[in-house]
Amino acid sequence: ALGIFLSRGISFILVPIYISYIDVEDFGVLELTIQVINFIVLLGAFEILQGLTRFYYDKKSNQVLIASTAFYFALSMHLFIAFFLFFFAHFFSNFLFDTLEYVNIVRVLSVTSVFAFLNGFTSSTLIVQRRAKEFSYGNITYAAVSSISSIIFVTQIGLGLQGILFGLFCGYFFASMVNLFFLKSMLKLQFSVDYLKQMIAFSLPLLISSFSVFLNLYFDRVIISKFLDFQQLGIYSMGYKVALLAGIIFSIFKRTTTPYIYENYNKEFFKISLNNILKGYFTVACSLILGSYMFSGEIIYLISDSRFSPAIVLVPLFV
Repeated sequence: ALGIFLSRGISFILVPIYISYIDVEDFGVLELTIQVINFIVLLGAFEILQGLTRFYYDKKSNQVLIASTAFYFALSMHLFIAFFLFFFAHFFSNFLFDTLEYVNIVRVLSVTSVFAFLNGFTSSTLIVQRRAKEFSYGNITYAAVSSISSIIFVTQIGLGLQGILFGLFCGYFFASMVNLFFLKSMLKLQFSVDYLKQMIAFSLPLLISSFSVFLNLYFDRVIISKFLDFQQLGIYSMGYKVALLAGIIFSIFKRTTTPYIYENYNKEFFKISLNNILKGYFTVACSLILGSYMFSGEIIYLISDSRFSPAIVLVPLFV
């Protein structure tokens, strides 16, 4: 839980540090760029991680083969997407931002998405294996490296928006290397087409659900960027960021309970145990939601400046 809190919370913690070095418009561009990376990581490999989680416990004699198959398939898909984005950066810059000014941002995005996937896949695999200590090491590495490198790139070198993305890249890179070290006995040069078909068959229906949830949560950024401007998106994103403090708790709940459910769903104690977990999650989440609602103005003034004051009225709507 500590590892997830640090990795998800670092983007919020860093805001007060770099916010005075970038424009409101750049903050909007940053938000859209991060959501594109999240979209690629989520859907780039057809949610095969769900298939891995499902079959990992049922096929205990072939766990290495299953994990390796999912890993190499997902890696090949993300490399293909990254090359496509990189070499057609001019097109995607114009498509996403309506200008060619952000061609380099798209290229940084394409490379970062590969290591964001590596970090996400390997950390999730460690969760599936119930290796909490190793999982925390990777997330702590991400939080430390991304924060330090972002501060250096933005405040010392003066790279602005690109500096923040370089910081994310460094965090994902070093965290994924740490995770791969812990998984060296699990990810081998093995591949099974049969297991790949089974995992994709299981995960494809979930892909539709994940895509729908993502559109519901984040497509509004695209609408604002297209029909208003990135300055309005920056203000909107600040309000949304404050309102979603409780989302960190949801991320902890989702990442830690999914393997538990697949491993214990057919055991007698499962219903009572899951009921207690849900009660605890509900209590903590409601407390955070209420706190975000009551102290939204104070939080925004604490982490930003007067340029983002219009975001205060948006927080209650998002909560």
